[in-house]
Amino acid sequence: MKSIEIPKEAAAIISALETDGFKAYAVGGCVRDRLLGAVPHDWDITTSARPDEIKQACRAWKTADTGLRYGTVSVIGSDGVYEVTTFRSESSYDDFRHPSEIVFSGSLKEDLSRRDFTVNAIAASGSGEIIDPLGGAEDILRKTLRCVGKPAERFSEDPLRILRGVRFAMQLGFGIDGETSAAMNALAPLLSHIAAERIKTELEKAICAERFTAEVFSEYEAVISDSIGVRFTDLSPQLAEKCRGSHAAVCWAALMLPLGSGAAEVCRRLKFSNKLRRTVCFLTENCNDYHSADRYTVRRLIGSFGADNMLMLGKLRRLALGEAETERTALSVLAGHECCSLRDMAVNGGDLIKLGICGEREIGSILGYLLDSVLRDEVPNEKSALLNFARNMISE
Repeated sequence: MKSIEIPKEAAAIISALETDGFKAYAVGGCVRDRLLGAVPHDWDITTSARPDEIKQACRAWKTADTGLRYGTVSVIGSDGVYEVTTFRSESSYDDFRHPSEIVFSGSLKEDLSRRDFTVNAIAASGSGEIIDPLGGAEDILRKTLRCVGKPAERFSEDPLRILRGVRFAMQLGFGIDGETSAAMNALAPLLSHIAAERIKTELEKAICAERFTAEVFSEYEAVISDSIGVRFTDLSPQLAEKCRGSHAAVCWAALMLPLGSGAAEVCRRLKFSNKLRRTVCFLTENCNDYHSADRYTVRRLIGSFGADNMLMLGKLRRLALGEAETERTALSVLAGHECCSLRDMAVNGGDLIKLGICGEREIGSILGYLLDSVLRDEVPNEKSALLNFARNMISE
């Protein structure tokens, strides 16, 4: 069996637990990623020690009680936080997320058997020796995602695992085992029990994945439709594939581009942050409004919605629609520090008052006209030129 390299501090924590007479192993995604040749984002450890025993064994480090009910203690190392969790087995799930009873176990195999997919149910000793009673390493070699045990049971315990299956398939570039795949589509209606925020998080990781493919995504029409709340045929996974690996707003907008203004309802349903919702709506509502943006339009959009949003719109049009001029124009406008808003103009309301212009409404109207004239290149953004332009307006 292949072995992996365990970071020194993770190995030291495992050794400290073993010194106190307990079994301990690295487990889950970190082992999977090491077997794939990737660098894990974090390291989780499973052990036969109970929470109080974990803290005693790891007394050389600071610890935090982050999930004592579930047997989890966070060990704060010099290079990151390590979640150390007691072996456990679980009974039924009452709320489609949390087990009704947490039972601490003395068996590593029992602990691995409660996990979602075999590729996430692999352990490694402190020396890096792989322990794999469920065949996860073989599934990694076959690039296959397969449920631990019976798929229907795993997905009924926590239906979010259905979306995690889609997400892992995209992130890892794996196919999904036939029985697992069939259960995902059959049990998709259970996603109605899952909080919108959790659904949004998993879907976002899937559509932003570097290996996102419309072909695999389309195999789970029922899953996606039940998650988002719209017909799958109203989405565009093909455009999303072209934008994979981009900012989340670009990926969401590409997927929902056919919805136009209807994307706002999906954003509301999935409880997007206000910032993400505004950006996605801006992108979906403006992406198809023109063949390519002229300089005036780009300046106007930058002034109204900001440089970051304009650059994302340019990228979306380039990747999804194959139109690159909008992005080039936006980059040129920004590089040249061109006037795009009242804040950028060389004159302000005070300058107009000095010309004898009174009244807030009249000042606002003239400033707006001056800005539009600058955006259209009808007058340069220079104080003397703008004041002369304003004088001529007054005298007419």
